[in-house]
Amino acid sequence: MISVNNGYGYIYSGFGSMLDSFPEGVFISSFDMLWKLSGSSESVSLAREDVVSVYRRKNGLIGLRCSSDIFYQLSNEQLEEVIPDSYDKFGCGKFKDFYREYERGRSSKVVHRLTRSDSSVEYEFSGQGLAFLGDWSDLFIFHQRGRGVVFWERGEWKLLFAPSLQDIHYVRCFGKCILLFGSDQAGRAQCEVFDLGSSELIGCFVFDYSGGAVSNALLHDDDWHFLWGEELFSFDGRVINRVLPKSSVAGYYVTEQGICILSGNEGVMRFYDHGLRHIKEEVVVPLPGYVFSSFILAEDRLVGYLRAANRQAGLFYAVTLPICVDGCPSLELEQALYQIEKHPRGQAFDLIVRFSEGVAFPTLLRQTLAVLDDSYSLHRNPESNPEAALFSGRVELYFIDPLTEEQKNLLQHGCQRLCALYLGREAPATGESFNFRLVFAE
Repeated sequence: MISVNNGYGYIYSGFGSMLDSFPEGVFISSFDMLWKLSGSSESVSLAREDVVSVYRRKNGLIGLRCSSDIFYQLSNEQLEEVIPDSYDKFGCGKFKDFYREYERGRSSKVVHRLTRSDSSVEYEFSGQGLAFLGDWSDLFIFHQRGRGVVFWERGEWKLLFAPSLQDIHYVRCFGKCILLFGSDQAGRAQCEVFDLGSSELIGCFVFDYSGGAVSNALLHDDDWHFLWGEELFSFDGRVINRVLPKSSVAGYYVTEQGICILSGNEGVMRFYDHGLRHIKEEVVVPLPGYVFSSFILAEDRLVGYLRAANRQAGLFYAVTLPICVDGCPSLELEQALYQIEKHPRGQAFDLIVRFSEGVAFPTLLRQTLAVLDDSYSLHRNPESNPEAALFSGRVELYFIDPLTEEQKNLLQHGCQRLCALYLGREAPATGESFNFRLVFAE
């Protein structure tokens, strides 16, 4: 049904959900539920508590963290509760052949470790306000809050570079250069660049722009590209340049043939030359009112979502896009497996959702939460949607296929959790709190 060589978007509720991607497939976690989607295969599992993060365990299996004490691994499509090791509790990714982890002690010091797959400790560093950056010339480099860039030598921390930038938000290592991102007193985006090779400050760059989070960088020839907030920048080893200024960028990738840009304020993909002067190809997503958002590079794909413009909740699409060498990827969107109608109730109306026959339960559950969220989100504000003034607050969902008691309970559980996110929201037409009713086939 779904080709791994094409982009695909899965319907899901954007409120209270997280999206992760691994070679095994796309993972969507909502509350205490986890979906795994891979091609035409889909499964859903229930944990004891809400999912905090999805990650790769040292044994190679997908892990789930639900709290400081509750951890799972996904084995043969089933969740198995596990006793967490130090990496499960304090892991923060893999660096070369090492697993990075940290642990907060009773004092303000934090212990950073680089361990092997058998949990043996290779290197251990302890200090206050430390953030690991990488390695350079057999030295492990850290940023220490309030001090600067430091390295560990002979049992003590030594200063490599003390920035003049006072308000530092992010620090990244691009090859032999360290970039420190922050803002000046006027609130403008500011970045200092330090060259590890020459041990000198290259320069300080200021932009009339508010900045934001900084992505990992992609390198082509001698140019690095990275997202700083919602704008794209380049760095040639000496100078930082703002490219496509004032254009919102939701995600990008770089190939030998050019750069693909996903617009963050419209549903459009554009493939440029490396200088971003000419558009080689443009693809418009056939979904009016939806825009790209929050895409990251995961293996050989971009992963993020499509959302309705100007809405942070409702029906989203979890999207995976393959890296195409010479252009924009194709994108197919999952079809809604239900129909929505209005049912009069006095001067107001209820929303009636009727699902199609033969829908696999994991998909049914996922789309149920999405359409319930979308119904609430669309009708929460009469100023942006005049029809919201007549919405009764009730959504009724009808299921044709027979379901087990376990499946009915999971639908009820998921809808209750989502409805709770709209706690206090009352329908102007009736004064009733937003609510729902599930109607199952006899």
